[in-house]
Amino acid sequence: MGKTMKSIFLVLVSALPVLLVGEEVGRGEKLFALQVKPLFAEKCSACHGDEPDKLKGGFDMRTRESILAGGEYFGADVLIPGKGEESYLYLTTTRAEEDYEMPPKEADRITEEQQWWIRDWIDEGAPWLDDKQVAAIQDDYAEGVQVTTSRALSEDWQNRRYDPDKLWAYRPLQVEEVPGSRNAIDWFIDRKLAEAGLDPAPDAAPVEMVRRMSFGLTGLPPEPEAVKSFSEAYADDPGKAVKDFADRLMATPQYGERFAGHWLDVTRYADTSGFANDYARPNAWRYRDYVVRSFNEDKPYDDFVREQVAGDEIDADDPENLIAVGFLRMGPWEQTGMSVFAETRQMWLDDVTDSVGQTFLAHAMQCAKCHDHKFDPVPTRDYYSMMAVFSTTQFAERDADFLPEENRSYFAASDRWVKAKLAGYRRQQTKLDERVKARRKQETGEARTGDNGLDPGDEASLSRMKKNMSRHQWEFDRTRPIAFSVYTGKTIERKSVGARVRLPENPWGAGKFDKDVIYSGGSVYAPDEPVKPGALSAAVSLGGMEVNPFPAGQGKRRLALAEWIVNEKNPLTARVIVNRVWSWHFGKGLAGNPNNFGGTGLFPTHPGLLDYLAHWFVENGWSVKRLNQLIVSSNAYRRSSRHPQDSLVGELDPARELYATFAPRRLAAEEIRDAMLVASGEMNFQVGGIPARPDMNPEVATQPRQIMGGTASVFEPDSRPEMRNRRSLYAERARGLRDPFLETFNQPGPDNSCELRETSTVAPQALTLFNAGEVRDRSIAFAHRLIKEGLNDEATVDRAFELALGRRCSPVELKACLKHWSEAVSEEEGKVYEVKELSTWIKRTVMAEKTGEPYSFIESMPAYNTYVPDLQMADVDARTRGLSHVCLVLFNLNEFAYLD
Repeated sequence: MGKTMKSIFLVLVSALPVLLVGEEVGRGEKLFALQVKPLFAEKCSACHGDEPDKLKGGFDMRTRESILAGGEYFGADVLIPGKGEESYLYLTTTRAEEDYEMPPKEADRITEEQQWWIRDWIDEGAPWLDDKQVAAIQDDYAEGVQVTTSRALSEDWQNRRYDPDKLWAYRPLQVEEVPGSRNAIDWFIDRKLAEAGLDPAPDAAPVEMVRRMSFGLTGLPPEPEAVKSFSEAYADDPGKAVKDFADRLMATPQYGERFAGHWLDVTRYADTSGFANDYARPNAWRYRDYVVRSFNEDKPYDDFVREQVAGDEIDADDPENLIAVGFLRMGPWEQTGMSVFAETRQMWLDDVTDSVGQTFLAHAMQCAKCHDHKFDPVPTRDYYSMMAVFSTTQFAERDADFLPEENRSYFAASDRWVKAKLAGYRRQQTKLDERVKARRKQETGEARTGDNGLDPGDEASLSRMKKNMSRHQWEFDRTRPIAFSVYTGKTIERKSVGARVRLPENPWGAGKFDKDVIYSGGSVYAPDEPVKPGALSAAVSLGGMEVNPFPAGQGKRRLALAEWIVNEKNPLTARVIVNRVWSWHFGKGLAGNPNNFGGTGLFPTHPGLLDYLAHWFVENGWSVKRLNQLIVSSNAYRRSSRHPQDSLVGELDPARELYATFAPRRLAAEEIRDAMLVASGEMNFQVGGIPARPDMNPEVATQPRQIMGGTASVFEPDSRPEMRNRRSLYAERARGLRDPFLETFNQPGPDNSCELRETSTVAPQALTLFNAGEVRDRSIAFAHRLIKEGLNDEATVDRAFELALGRRCSPVELKACLKHWSEAVSEEEGKVYEVKELSTWIKRTVMAEKTGEPYSFIESMPAYNTYVPDLQMADVDARTRGLSHVCLVLFNLNEFAYLD
């Protein structure tokens, strides 16, 4: 084809797309309007049209003409109407052209079906329609539904359609009437089992049931006496036995600790701030204890939400409210002298917006930060409207009197350790100061202009000590009546937040209002359209909510959001929490992603049950305890984990979603440690208080850890066993120093919200349970406890099984354990154990901050001045040491670490 004819051809084909009103819509037009144009908008326009001045490869996809013109790499062959398989617009999407793969990121790769849309559209002549024609075709032919939301960034997104099934969470609750008086849970579960042709498994055995309930509701093993009494009651009336036992468990303080642990996984509780500085949060523990109290008191969930989002705006004179809003600051965050305040401020606003979305609404809001949400009806405007709720929220460590129920034990011990640590640093600082003076007095040698008299190692040490002294000084606040909190007011720019931030006398005086705007591309330096405080517009339109406008200016924005969240017509809130509670009992939610009720989350397996429970929960005063009672009293909860027709269950329900059986589970990391402490008799059951510092693997405790540009102090455990051996919930959680024992057994990191605990099976777990000093110490203490009870050998072994496993041993097990005990005693009789000497100082070698060269120094460890170790091999006789070998075996049984 000649050049002139080719030009005429391009002009002619460019005129093909005109679709006249009333004309029959062809396959090509439908493909363009329903599939191709939305696909181009999602996958291509960011690089090839949204920013006309920054087109990648000079290729413009905004019009048919500009596509036909090609770009830097392709000419007219980029789009050859009628020849899809020869057009590079199609070929690049198949990745057949090695150097030209589009979209370039593997994560954005389009599916084969989407590739065919492009090919077939080109085969049909590549017709192009204007927005009005596209809208007309979509109205007539598009699948899915449109959702009314606040204004989107683009018309394409505003008019997009959604699979109606994926909008389930936004719609009003669909509550079915449950016939008869049976437990509603069983009515829904059994109906699905019947539809699948499956019978439920029989009830679990009493010992399985009592351990399941005790760990499920308290996170601790049952006492042998409780096992016996429950088993007897269970034999008479299983339903009544379960109900009565649940009531007793939920009346104990350990219930609140157990459910607080679940909640703190979601909210990312930690005692330090994370990032490079990992500043201490000396008063964060009061938020942890607030959560424990709330569950123990069965605080209505709607109040629980209000207090954590807006407690200070409800009543700032109530210390409980000031403590509760610590939730808003639980995420990792830092502000240093080297930080740009506008950026770190925006980091927190992003974080809190996302955290509130995930925690209470099961929506990861940051997916809409830079663009309208790719999958859900959440426009970017909604994201910044919710962020505007928090734009007048400011940090403060506020005065808040201790409540009578707050545990103030060990305050004096904490202060003594801080004083001793500071004193050690001051002594070293004094020596360095004296060395400086001495060197400056030297009269020999050349003048040392500008020299401070320190060699590089000394200089690094001086800097390190000053920084650590600053950190430790702040730790005195741990025992003072201060709340890790917020207030409402103007934003005051701060150069560094490494010490207490106080409440200003006039929160609306100094400072400025943050801009309530959309930040283009998520950049704080690109303010765009203004927004008003608000929430999720799709939940309002689809859920049928009637909502008053949120206040702006100096209004109580967070209180308005809190009331919106707990509005009884909000379709999300009750569904989210009942799904979480269900997952805490069954190991998975009715909706499989408790933090994500959007289009990419798993659909509910029993949507009718989820809606019924959400409605029931609100009708029953938002009571978590009542919800627990309903769940554990169901037949579904009582089922055995073993099914007589297991192969049939695997065939008909491979994902085990129908609850024909109860899913077995491994104990969580904290449950394993706590169960050993209970069995050994070492557990300190005190509720609440400042963080405990258990023993930690020495290699981890003393490893160089960078903080504030220098090396942090080593980790030192509490000096007394009763302080160290508290529930794992109370162990200090430093973001920059994870406990290796708990981490090995899948304790989640506190940087991201954990919707459900993962359970891995890896070799280090077996090695840890058999070799870790933590487990060996528990085994010795367990054996010592058993020996002190003064029983004969057979009764001692039987008692060990009762304390560790909740049951008596079998004759075969008894014989094997007695044999192992006897052989171990013979082996131990010839051994002599030396008392472990614990040093009060350590020599460390680290890299200097300025030079990068290694230097050594001595650090004092005052905790070891008064350290009382747990019981050691040297403290007990050969008979006890031999029995500890048996105890170690029990701690390594699957039956100890697993339920059912």
